[in-house]
Amino acid sequence: MPVTVEEKAVSRPRWAGEQKSVDLLYAIRGTDDDAAALAALEAEAPATYGGLTRLTYGVEPVGPDLWDGTARYGPAGQSALDDLDIGDVVFSVRSGGGSEHIVVPIARLGAYAPEGETAPKADLIGDDGQGHAEGVDVHGWHYEFTVTKIFESGAAAPAETVLAALANCVNTDTFAVTDCRTGRSITAAAGECLFLGHEAGTARADGAFELNCNFAIRPNRAEFTIPGTTMTIACGKPGWHYLWCRPEPAEDTDAKRLYARAAAAFVDQVYRLGDFSQLGI
Repeated sequence: MPVTVEEKAVSRPRWAGEQKSVDLLYAIRGTDDDAAALAALEAEAPATYGGLTRLTYGVEPVGPDLWDGTARYGPAGQSALDDLDIGDVVFSVRSGGGSEHIVVPIARLGAYAPEGETAPKADLIGDDGQGHAEGVDVHGWHYEFTVTKIFESGAAAPAETVLAALANCVNTDTFAVTDCRTGRSITAAAGECLFLGHEAGTARADGAFELNCNFAIRPNRAEFTIPGTTMTIACGKPGWHYLWCRPEPAEDTDAKRLYARAAAAFVDQVYRLGDFSQLGI
């Protein structure tokens, strides 16, 4: 008598959330041997189901030559993201900084001198009194985040050449992502988001492909005037552009000293621009 394995009508109870899983329930007939029943179940139950991996399976006798079989599916365990479905997007955020050299202050809050003397002018940070300004290294404000998207297959994900070409580029248009788990979103205006590169994804048991892309955001700065000068930066400063001033010696007649006068201000593009829609996220 052949061994038969038939899925039950009450099969596929499913759980969502952090413990995402589904059970396929079978009736196994035609043998009184538990090993044979288990082997038949293994051959019939698929290795993956609904983006989940078969974690365990077993049989239980219910009558002569009749067994109940259960195949349980869930995240494979190699990755905390195995329970995501194709097309899902999640991200993780970490505050960052790094170093940024600045010569132009955001604001001048005070200038002080000994009693009876006048503090000399100083348009720029680190004025040495000889018409030069050294500036200062500060923690550059930005935050970093990693976006993971599940593609149907490796072939459906952006090509490595596209990803490599976009590395260290700044977005030309508004870039936004929404986490499918939390509903939280990140939106960066043009010029604010820097693509730091990607990490090779891994193919899941169901053939889906995980792609991890790393970004950093530094906010744009609207029009402002350099403190102590009449120079207004009409275009503002996009987040990843560089603002600098050309100093020249000038005489402060009140303090009777030289100072570094800001002769001109420049906003320079120092990163390539890229179309982030090519990332497919």
